[in-house]
Amino acid sequence: MKYNKSTFSHFLLLLAVVIVGLMLCFPLELSMAQEPNDASGVFSSVVVDSVGFLGSGSALILDSNNNPHLSYYDSENGHLKYAHWTGTQWTKTTVDSSNIVGTYSAIALNSNGYPCISYYDILNGDLKYAQWNGERWRTQIVDMQGKVGQFSSLALDSNDNPRISYYDETNHRLKYAHWTGSSWSMQIVDSGKVGQYCSLVLDSYGNPHISYYDATHESLKYAYTNGTSWVLQTVDSSSKVGIGTCLALDSKDMPHISYIDNYWEHAKYARYNGNQWIISQVYSGNYGFFAGSASTLCLDSKDMAHISFQDTLDYKLFYATRSGDDWNIKIVDSTGNVGAYPCLKIDTDEQPHISYNIEEGNRLKYASAASNLDSDGLLGEGSNRTETPTQTIPISDYFYLILIGSITAAIVILTVIILRKRKIK
Repeated sequence: MKYNKSTFSHFLLLLAVVIVGLMLCFPLELSMAQEPNDASGVFSSVVVDSVGFLGSGSALILDSNNNPHLSYYDSENGHLKYAHWTGTQWTKTTVDSSNIVGTYSAIALNSNGYPCISYYDILNGDLKYAQWNGERWRTQIVDMQGKVGQFSSLALDSNDNPRISYYDETNHRLKYAHWTGSSWSMQIVDSGKVGQYCSLVLDSYGNPHISYYDATHESLKYAYTNGTSWVLQTVDSSSKVGIGTCLALDSKDMPHISYIDNYWEHAKYARYNGNQWIISQVYSGNYGFFAGSASTLCLDSKDMAHISFQDTLDYKLFYATRSGDDWNIKIVDSTGNVGAYPCLKIDTDEQPHISYNIEEGNRLKYASAASNLDSDGLLGEGSNRTETPTQTIPISDYFYLILIGSITAAIVILTVIILRKRKIK
């Protein structure tokens, strides 16, 4: 076969045009940060405990005075612990000192302001529940049918009865338990390698809604009850999505879900508008899931989404707020290997509070943009508060831009050289 330089040069030129066209049609979706708002652009942080925090991280809830309450796993002693801000200091107590208990905890406050915690018993493979009665902690086993209780998510109904969604590892299914007033009742919500990273919320009628990961199809799923049976939906079925889900319901009981695209390492956000799911990308690049880290979501009084997640490239903690169709992203903490397993709550003043892990030294950290928290975790004037730097394009995105541009330039130059040589001959 005779080599045709003209055909080859035309092919190279066409290839260059195609690459440029793809760059124009599918640009990198970079969510550029806007100028920080007055209070939400400033974070103060404090180390709450430094005994050891491995596994599933911490859970956070705010009381009526916007004071934080946290449940977490003490990996050094294998205990479930609880910490809260009293208004003047942090207090820490051991909730369950059984052997190796306390991972995958979730926390809620009842109508008396007392903490209630669901959690996993690693040693026995059971789902457990603890409640403070004003004098002491009372613990009980919720489900012991196989290895159950990972990824527990807790909500209390209007009668303070606990509802818990969790993963059944033995049978690879999503389960739901609720306290009837005298005993625990369990249901199978979905089966077939589903249920990890589940997140539970009750709507205004007390009906449960759950977001979770479908490991079989590597997709994000959503389940809710219509009062009689479970309704299952696939929210996002693109490749390897749905890890690290977090669910919230807006003022109209419409679901909003933050989650991680583990294939592209994107933080993503889905909301239901009453007719269909609207999916958007919070940030592209190496941001999102790493070694069990996940996204966390809250809605403010205007039903606008607030999301926190870890930057797995540089191990920073990020906080994103939605304004219209744009995302405003800020760095909360970039000191060391931080940001794993974040848990976000928004207070009555629309200010964010986040608990998260520091991998180096296994410490539990808490950050807030509230104006009454200083850098030592004490209420008062924040003398060491610093303006949070806004986000820039990560190196990985620059790399791909430079790589694609370099390849295109090389093809164009090679084509020109071939055409010139052909013209000279």
